[in-house]
Amino acid sequence: LHWGGSVQAGSFGTVNANAYVTGPTGVDGLNYRVDVGGGRSDGYRDLASWNKEIRPDLQWTIGDHKIEFSLDAQDYMATPDSYGLIYFKGAPIRNVPFDARYSTPFANAHGNYVRATLSDEWRIADYLTINNRLSYLHHTLDFFSNGDSTHAKVKGNTFTGRQLRDQDDSLNTFDYQLEPVWKFSTGGIHHTLLTGFEYLDQDLNSAKTTADLPDIDNIFAPVPRETSIASLNFQCAPSHSCQNDHVRANFYSLYATDQVDVTSQFKIRAGVRKDWFGTSLTLNPVAGEPNRTGNDGTTLVPGDTYTRNDAPTSW
Repeated sequence: LHWGGSVQAGSFGTVNANAYVTGPTGVDGLNYRVDVGGGRSDGYRDLASWNKEIRPDLQWTIGDHKIEFSLDAQDYMATPDSYGLIYFKGAPIRNVPFDARYSTPFANAHGNYVRATLSDEWRIADYLTINNRLSYLHHTLDFFSNGDSTHAKVKGNTFTGRQLRDQDDSLNTFDYQLEPVWKFSTGGIHHTLLTGFEYLDQDLNSAKTTADLPDIDNIFAPVPRETSIASLNFQCAPSHSCQNDHVRANFYSLYATDQVDVTSQFKIRAGVRKDWFGTSLTLNPVAGEPNRTGNDGTTLVPGDTYTRNDAPTSW
């Protein structure tokens, strides 16, 4: 049985703490470990953040197998500040306090992250070990964040064109790997050959709308005038970024990497990987949403689904 922990404190209201406990369960070959952690900070520019995490882990050695299950759960918050210190006449603004704020006072980003992983290391013989790994990830991120500088401009001493984006993202990822590892010699030269297959499935939903914000009258004494979410009108229009997208992706991969021990001090490693990617983007229609342009110049029309298949080889 072992246990321990630490607490760390710093400037700007920063505190971080973590603790762990580990030991045998009483079942032959089955051990456990639990880590917990958390932290918070006001930030150098009064951009508060905090995070909490717990990670239990079980490892069971039975026969020729080493089986491990872990769960990583996180809850976190951060304060977005996309404007930072704005540019004035082509350079970062001067003669303002270092913590001058041009972003929305209630801008906030909150996320949850849960990942479960199961792995099996199967030692069949001295020359062959087979690794199986399976994981599932669920990640959500919800945030209110000011838009970039596309619309925001300085006119005289007034900061105009400010906007706030409301975005909700949800990602689910399933990942499986099968990796036989071979150890053998040819002509007195030792090889470690890793071969593998991977399947990855991803499902992403992303929805956003945008609201206009009041001007900041004096950039040298900035006071954002928005006071609550309820006072804002979130829209979907050519001048107001919006979407309700669904992305699906399937990835299949075969790969091999051979490490050759030329001498005990000199190694050569070479690998090759073949991938098959199948992706699709569905633009669920939102009233007022304009057409968009993809990175390849394709016009993306709300209500349509776009697919793409790729099969790259890398080495």
